[in-house]
Amino acid sequence: MKMRGRNFFAVGAVLAVALGGAAVAGADPRFWRTGVGVFAPGTPLATDAGLEAMRFDLDRARRLVAESGYRGEPVVVLAATDVPAIGAMSEVGADMLRKAGLTVDYQTMDWGSVVRRLNSREPPDRGGWNAYFSPWAGLDHINPAGHLVLRGNGRAGFIGWPDSPRIEALREAWFEAPTPEEQKRLAAEIQRQAMQDVPYIPLGQYFLPMAHRRSVRGAAQPGGIPIFWASSNGTSWSKLGKATYNRTTKAYEYKVRALKTMTYEFRFVGDASYQACVSNRVTVSVAAGAAIPRSLRVR
Repeated sequence: MKMRGRNFFAVGAVLAVALGGAAVAGADPRFWRTGVGVFAPGTPLATDAGLEAMRFDLDRARRLVAESGYRGEPVVVLAATDVPAIGAMSEVGADMLRKAGLTVDYQTMDWGSVVRRLNSREPPDRGGWNAYFSPWAGLDHINPAGHLVLRGNGRAGFIGWPDSPRIEALREAWFEAPTPEEQKRLAAEIQRQAMQDVPYIPLGQYFLPMAHRRSVRGAAQPGGIPIFWASSNGTSWSKLGKATYNRTTKAYEYKVRALKTMTYEFRFVGDASYQACVSNRVTVSVAAGAAIPRSLRVR
């Protein structure tokens, strides 16, 4: 988010208050949560520090807008309508901004056009922008190292280009922290500072449900991506043959036709990991252990 010609931090804090209660992931609370900080919930650095700023209070948001000196200038919101999740967030978010007292210029386009516009540093009335909405995977926000939007390095940083020397200093200190406990303490300080400087606004978290036939066992969905390398349709893998050692690949290989249209090739390398390769050459790696037939374990 970029707010040219205004106090970015003050207006950003207003938006955090206005959007803190926006839920866009449906009516079932099992699939979403609000009150989320800058680090993914359930991960080692997740903390409640500073989250009082995210308490939903529309009256307070309106008061802060009035106190900020805002005079009705259009706030350009870029909304991608071809991605359902982004479209929903944009609709709800823009509505909350209007209710907080901001004049919203809601510009709809496809996601590719949004990405192109985001590179513009021009004022909003000359092709620039003020706000956009987008989801990130939880793994993107587990720590400061790869957290692209949790930066304060200005024009050298991620789109929006917020400038916060304090966030940058805390981030550098996190890299040098000698213990996990010190990392957690610094992560809490980073989040408190982010709630003041507002490089971006964490609106919440949502989960993607997964459905499959009852006969399929072992399917998983880490990071919201369905995977089936450890699944089967009830067939006993160990009864279909023995693994053979391939001297070229230096791996134990076992081929089985589990589905009529797909042949799976399992490779077991050493005793620490294994790979599952399907006929379209997509390869995944997981830790050895569960769901590996004993007859196929490398000895």
